[in-house]
Amino acid sequence: MNVSPTLTAQEFSDIHNAKCEINSIVQSLEGIIAARLHERLQKALDLINKGLDNAYKQDEAVYERNSAHYDAISTEHGFKTIWSVHEVDDLNAPFAGAATHVLYKDHWGPGDVMVPINGNTWVDLWRAADEAISKSGDTHHVFIEAFIPSNVTGVLVLSTGS
Repeated sequence: MNVSPTLTAQEFSDIHNAKCEINSIVQSLEGIIAARLHERLQKALDLINKGLDNAYKQDEAVYERNSAHYDAISTEHGFKTIWSVHEVDDLNAPFAGAATHVLYKDHWGPGDVMVPINGNTWVDLWRAADEAISKSGDTHHVFIEAFIPSNVTGVLVLSTGS
């Protein structure tokens, strides 16, 4: 190959998932197919792993950098929740859209919780989500995983995990 291609995050994820599936198949075929064929499959899988090694290292470096950034923001603002929207690199940057409120409805506490978003950065969105989770009384689901546009203009529905 004479180029250094760039993969999107989705393309990398697709290749990773396919590699995992191939690995599972290769393992399940051991002792079923001819040993020579199994060795060839394992060598091909080893080449895929070798080819992806640098991409995995880059992905890990970004994950660690983002985690340190999330931890620093959490400490600075005293958040009780954990940011798990890993696609966001800079929480101080503005988020896209014109959302004005966070709605938290799938929680263990009674009733829906609606909280205003005071600002336009990801930190402001986190602050609103942190407040909504706190007001819900659900101390188990503290991982902020997604914000889903609702059918109400300006409202993002908070999705959490444990």
